[in-house]
Amino acid sequence: MSGYILCQVKRAKLPYYIENISTNIYSIEELCFYFYHNIYLLDSTILNEELCFWIRDQLGLKKLADNLYKHLDDDDMKVGDFILPVFKEINYLSLEEFRKLNQQIQQLAKEPEVLRQKRKGDYLMEHGKYVNAIKVYQKALRQETEDEAAVTDTRKPETVAAEKAETVQEAETTEASTEIKTEEAAETESPVAITIDMVEDPEERAETENVEESEKPEEDTSETDATSLQEEKQEEVAADPELPHQEILLGKQFIGEIYHNMGCAYARLFQMEEAIRCFEIAYGKLHTMGAVKSLLYAVYMEHGVDAFVEKAKELEVDEERQEEIYVEVEEAVEDLYDTPEGQEYKKLLEEKQQGREEDYQQGMKQLLEQLTAEYHKSTGY
Repeated sequence: MSGYILCQVKRAKLPYYIENISTNIYSIEELCFYFYHNIYLLDSTILNEELCFWIRDQLGLKKLADNLYKHLDDDDMKVGDFILPVFKEINYLSLEEFRKLNQQIQQLAKEPEVLRQKRKGDYLMEHGKYVNAIKVYQKALRQETEDEAAVTDTRKPETVAAEKAETVQEAETTEASTEIKTEEAAETESPVAITIDMVEDPEERAETENVEESEKPEEDTSETDATSLQEEKQEEVAADPELPHQEILLGKQFIGEIYHNMGCAYARLFQMEEAIRCFEIAYGKLHTMGAVKSLLYAVYMEHGVDAFVEKAKELEVDEERQEEIYVEVEEAVEDLYDTPEGQEYKKLLEEKQQGREEDYQQGMKQLLEQLTAEYHKSTGY
């Protein structure tokens, strides 16, 4: 798939708008490119009758459109059933590329829905679609709660109920806040220049430095045996190929990763209070140094140096490590304030510190509107 690809079908006069990445496409080649490189974003927002009508009316591919439309009636329609015929229409992929893509689609179908949602959110984060990423992470949190209910749990009933209530309340609070604060915001390609890599890579989780065990509160040993039984049950569930989609309770660490990455999305939208809340939840579940850094970064941005020091003490971060984090945060803040948006955000924070809360809120609203306008100007929408 290197070099130029000669269009084999006429270009559309009217484009098809892909909502997830806010992009117009004009040809079947562009559609194939999107399918191939955005496998985790393929859902009903694009695999729908509108796309079939566009293929039929704008590209003149009536036979292909009719074939795709038939699959929409299937209750258990698989992604491969819809997209593979599109690739075949113009032989867009080599035989080897087609085989690998088919394997990837089959593997995707075996993953728990909540895991697919998280990966979708991570992908949107990487491409600067922060508002959409937040919505997807919220959906993943709701899905995780549903999957949890589907797995036989050997813990005490009161413990299960308490943890379910905690997760549901956290997700609902986050979602309600997002509906208020991001209603007028759109995704921006890169509104904040952050040098701290706040989104942790799950593949490198084993290499992430953990907070010293001595810093953690003592655990209730009465729950230990039940937790061990739960882990054994999860292993049995994971090993059972007959279970549909392997609906596995992924646990606190997985939820913590979702909250951590959602906090990063809020931070890049300058919504630091929401970021702080997400990072605090993430730290409570992960207890990793990455979560500590992210939380302290957001605290510094929103409340200043004194609050940074106070929060570091609260988290029992030793002075040497605290100094290291402070240097990293200062570098990140300098990069941020070098941007026009960062300069505006800095002024708004000064107004907040001087007690002009109303001016601060109004300024933040205008800043989000500005980012929205710039984003739409760059995409044509």
